Amino acid sequence: MIVSWSVIFIKHKNIKYKVMEEKQDMNEMFRSGSEQRDAPEVREITAGLKSDAPKVKSGFWGGMFEFIKTLPVSSAIVLINILMYLIMLFNGVNLLSSTGYDYIKWGANFGPLTLTGEWWRVISCCFIHKGLPHLVNNMLLLLLMGWIVEIIFGKRRYAYAYIVTGLFSSYFSLLFHPEISSVGASGAVFGIVGLLLSGIFFNKNMTGFRKGFIGPMLGMLAINLLYGFSNKTIDLASHIGGFLTGFVLGAFYALLDRLVSKEKVTSYQNVMEMFFVLLFIFLLGNMASNVPAKYILMKRQWDAGVIEKIVERKKAEKRATSMSECSINFNVLIKKTV
Repeated sequence: MIVSWSVIFIKHKNIKYKVMEEKQDMNEMFRSGSEQRDAPEVREITAGLKSDAPKVKSGFWGGMFEFIKTLPVSSAIVLINILMYLIMLFNGVNLLSSTGYDYIKWGANFGPLTLTGEWWRVISCCFIHKGLPHLVNNMLLLLLMGWIVEIIFGKRRYAYAYIVTGLFSSYFSLLFHPEISSVGASGAVFGIVGLLLSGIFFNKNMTGFRKGFIGPMLGMLAINLLYGFSNKTIDLASHIGGFLTGFVLGAFYALLDRLVSKEKVTSYQNVMEMFFVLLFIFLLGNMASNVPAKYILMKRQWDAGVIEKIVERKKAEKRATSMSECSINFNVLIKKTV
């Protein structure tokens, strides 16, 4: 993961120049017209620009203010994740040795509960992290990718993409391993990576990115996939589901921008985005309508506090080994509570 950060980070300087290419060309144009600077109309315009120009604050806090002002969506996502981490920490959750049960209490995605009424877990799990390294890893990768996506795709598309790819990453997690709890923003982060990669492939206005950016992106994906296959604690289904959703979403956005006039883009975009939401609701509803009977039983036991008593007793007896990997053997729990 650190290697993938390094590869992407090395390219950021060149990418930044490409993102701001039009602005640089505009500045060059104004510089080339310096011989007309003394014209009355030019003096009037420049005087207005100077008087209206905001003062840029210096220092650390000034830089933070400018970052949040320029990239509000990226800032909001990172701040919400950090705030959630701190709330859990200050409420006594030991984020270095917590069990799957602790994360489930705070909103982890867990099939027997998510599919029996607690549907909100498909989004809450995207803001919960298993310890500080997990949080830092996801937020750093989000910042490295997010600022580019927010500038290129815009605030609305970026915010929507983060939410909808997070939802579908949770769905893929339920599809492949519903009986293991899942937390983390990595599914949505991989969705943002898929969105950006799709834009590079399909958006004709982003062809300049392909040469300097597509190699590091594919390298990062390969590293993370290999790491996911070798580490059983990684929710690889969530990563792949989020990435595929982001890639498809990016292709739809590129298609809209290419085929639909600017006056009608918003209307068509609303329809397309609603389609993704309705598709998710349909898929999750279909899965929830076919849950095993033992999921319903466990939900009743969860609501009655029976599971909590069992877990607390196990903790007291120092026999919670089966929960050390952020999972619950719900079959054992059911047998012991029937």
